[in-house]
Amino acid sequence: MPGFQKKFLDAIREIGNMGAGQASGSLSKLTSQKVVLHTPHIALKKIVNVPKVIGGSQEMIVGIYNSLKGDLSGTLLIALPAKSALTLADKIQKKKTKSTTLTKQAQDKLKQIGEIVTQNYVASITQFLELNVSGTEERIISAFGESIADLALLGVKGKFALVLRTEFEIGSVKGKLILLLAMDSASTIKQAIQKKLE
Repeated sequence: MPGFQKKFLDAIREIGNMGAGQASGSLSKLTSQKVVLHTPHIALKKIVNVPKVIGGSQEMIVGIYNSLKGDLSGTLLIALPAKSALTLADKIQKKKTKSTTLTKQAQDKLKQIGEIVTQNYVASITQFLELNVSGTEERIISAFGESIADLALLGVKGKFALVLRTEFEIGSVKGKLILLLAMDSASTIKQAIQKKLE
């Protein structure tokens, strides 16, 4: 996509890394375990290719997602393989026996995680860039990766999306923190970065 030189994509990646770092700190406190973050990946993708980033068509994923509004429009999504979602819920509930189904209580705990992660991630980015962004109520769904992508992309208009993906690990739990932004929001971030550099 024209207008997004590598230097701006690199800058957005670093800003996303700040947000993920802030979010991982809160997640570490909740689980009493170290959260390992991998290097964020950033790309401008056609909307039709976004589902592959979230999970395969045959992979059952638990998605905790929040629509963003204000100066940015898009979605912040935590995508967890079903087994990892159960393990993470058990960690938060401090259960000694392994759960085999995602109960209402487990879903509530995962929503709580999503809320805290979203608040920390968004606050870190928007405070640095001096933007006004808020989220909606956390929602959770268990489905195949492509189905979750359809819901996560409802707030992303256009043919392309800016995708910022950070993979993380908490012991045996593996997941992805994914920021999906509409292209006009990507331009807003670019302008905010330019303003910072002036």
